[in-house]
Amino acid sequence: MTVRCQNAPTNFGKAGYRIDSAAKRGAIEAAIDPPTVRPPRRIVLRLRHPHEKPIESVTVNGKPHEDLDPKAETIRLDPAPKRLTLRVVY
Repeated sequence: MTVRCQNAPTNFGKAGYRIDSAAKRGAIEAAIDPPTVRPPRRIVLRLRHPHEKPIESVTVNGKPHEDLDPKAETIRLDPAPKRLTLRVVY
């Protein structure tokens, strides 16, 4: 299953994302195109597993990422000037 949003207007500039769910195989992948006109201080992404499984690990642009809250199902990201790719394992 894929969810996509492109060029969404925000107070920070246009943003977009694509979320590809492979929840049955224990992972969700996302690509975030953050706003760059006025970057926010923080981007918070909530990716809920359909069977409420907790987040086990996250990689951002291929590197381990630890700034997350498994109970709230959120991942906190620093603003970036380019696309962020995430892989969330449940």
